[in-house]
Amino acid sequence: MNPYHIALTVLFEPMYAFPLIKRDRRRFSHLVNFALLFLVVAVRVASILITHYPISAVDPQQTNIGREVLNMIVPILTWSVGCYLVTTIHSGESLSREVLQGVAFAMLPYILLTLPIALVSNLFSRTDVALLSVTFIDLATGFVWAWVIVLQLIALGQMNSYGFLETLGVALVSLFTCVFLWAVLVLVYVLGSNVTDFLFTVFEEYRLFFFGA
Repeated sequence: MNPYHIALTVLFEPMYAFPLIKRDRRRFSHLVNFALLFLVVAVRVASILITHYPISAVDPQQTNIGREVLNMIVPILTWSVGCYLVTTIHSGESLSREVLQGVAFAMLPYILLTLPIALVSNLFSRTDVALLSVTFIDLATGFVWAWVIVLQLIALGQMNSYGFLETLGVALVSLFTCVFLWAVLVLVYVLGSNVTDFLFTVFEEYRLFFFGA
C-alpha cells in the first residue's frame, strides 16, 4: 500500500487507515518507519530553533540535541515494544514492525503541525507573549498531542481488532509495561554501575597490595 495514501487516510479516516499497514505484508517497507521517525526528530529539532524565544520551553543555546533526539525516539520505541508485548499475549494480530509503523503514523499530527505552531509563535510581540500567545501555543500544542494520543489508541484497536474498552485496557497495560521496562533498565544500570565500581575498587586494592603505589 502506498505510504502517502496511508498517511492521508490516517489524518482523515484513521479507523480505515491503520489496518492497511498489515494488508500486504510481503510489500512491507522498513524505510517508511525510518522516514517517519526521522521526520519526528527533524521536526523536534527545528521547532526548538524556530519557536519564539520568550515562549520556548527550551533554550536553543543550552539545548543538547542528542538528548532531544532521545527524548522523542525512546518513548516511541518503548511504547511500540510495550504494545507489541501486550498484544502478543492478548490475541494481537500485528507484527512488531507493523506496531512500530502504526505508532509512527500516529505521530503525523505532530510532524505536520509542530512547525506551523512554532512559526506562528514568532508573530507575537513580547507584550502578546505575556497576554495571549502562551495560551494559544499551549492550546495548539495540547490539541496536537491529544490528536496523537487518539490516533495511537485507534491504531492499537484497529490493528488488533479490539473493541473500545478492550483497547483502553490494553493501552493501560502497555503503559504499565513501558514503565516496568524502564524500571528494570534503570535497576540494571544502577546495579551494573555498582558492580563495576566494586570490581574496580577490588582491583585497585590488589594492585596496591602486590605492587605498591
